[in-house]
Amino acid sequence: MGNGEDKTNVWKFRLTDKIANISQVSIEENTEFWLESMKLWFYGYKTSKDYKVTIWGRKVDFSFSIAPVGMPTDYPPVTAAPQKKKITAPFPPEQRAYVNSLKVKIKELKEHLPELPDEAMEKRYWDYLDRQSFIDNLQCAAVAWDNKEADMIVKCREASEYLARMLPALQAMHLPDELMRDDTKFSLVLARVLQFARIVEENAEKNRIDLPVQLHELIVFIDDFTDRMIEGGNKLFGIERRMTLDEHNASLELDGEALYGDKPIEERLVMLQTLWENRLLSPVDRIEYLEQAIELVKKQNRKRQEIVPCPHEELIKKHLSAIHTYVKELEDEGETVWRRRMAEGMAESLVSWREATGEPPLSVEDFASRIDLQSLHIKTEEQEDGCILYELELYFQDRDDSFAGHIMYALVKNHVVKEITLMG
Repeated sequence: MGNGEDKTNVWKFRLTDKIANISQVSIEENTEFWLESMKLWFYGYKTSKDYKVTIWGRKVDFSFSIAPVGMPTDYPPVTAAPQKKKITAPFPPEQRAYVNSLKVKIKELKEHLPELPDEAMEKRYWDYLDRQSFIDNLQCAAVAWDNKEADMIVKCREASEYLARMLPALQAMHLPDELMRDDTKFSLVLARVLQFARIVEENAEKNRIDLPVQLHELIVFIDDFTDRMIEGGNKLFGIERRMTLDEHNASLELDGEALYGDKPIEERLVMLQTLWENRLLSPVDRIEYLEQAIELVKKQNRKRQEIVPCPHEELIKKHLSAIHTYVKELEDEGETVWRRRMAEGMAESLVSWREATGEPPLSVEDFASRIDLQSLHIKTEEQEDGCILYELELYFQDRDDSFAGHIMYALVKNHVVKEITLMG
């Protein structure tokens, strides 16, 4: 444990147990100035920045705060030292050459980045497919599936019939090579249709309901077609092939060690090089790793300030261990459980918002499949008896933007879900 490099009252803690994929964190005093009393109040400690951690296989923003017993108080436990301007010493010649070589690599990667899809490109897809027929059948299938008065047999059969009607048009669609890419809204629509069709088929199998064979043919076709769009996108971005699950997990592990690990900078630069040279990663990710390497070199040349001991070092270590446990419990509970929980909690609001904006209805299952965790914040509070109370705040976004930019929010207090609502 040591202090941060830019402020006296920032401390680094190496984690005995990793929190998600990070092995060290920087913590600073959590203070707030009250104009009413003209006093600086001390609330405890908080992360000095938002971290990127891996929860359920995806990167999310992560932060936390820690409160000792009796917070807030009207004085901080450590007297703040005068802030000094961050000073970066001139690079030695070999480091300057290294940084310049990284900048050249960044420039080369940026020059070969394909143009991002625009509205004109999105419209081109419908030149090869009857948009109205496609959307009408999809909406009818969604309405049939969301019919709360119908039993499962009727819902499965009616939804599957509408979905099956989409197959001939999709089979007749022959897209040019430049449209075979997976970073478009159209590819996302196909992925949603595939998810919807699979949900209908799975429910039919559970309830032993016979469905038209065309539904399964639709699933097989879209599954193959979206795979080919992924291959096309990989080719467009110069990605050699799709990662295996083991390769994906290894990349996430290396990402955590390189960006947030406690190894010497030289070792972290080697890890970053492994990542930016990995042609199975997108050029955008590789550029980010190159930029992170440049930041590490700059960090190496910054002058350090005087170390001030942390007054609650042992308490913070105890809370970090607890935070590790809370995050692990969240990971073990699983993305599927939380997606379903958020979808059910926001179901009534979803109907109102989509009706107000003229969007077609969504079933709870379909809506759940579109929900992604964006950020996570944990508050811990020490009690007189040594127990730790905690609050877990989760912020979700749905890929369809059903709530016009508003974020879905969930609050968990001591293992109990207290609130699910919209924010922002």
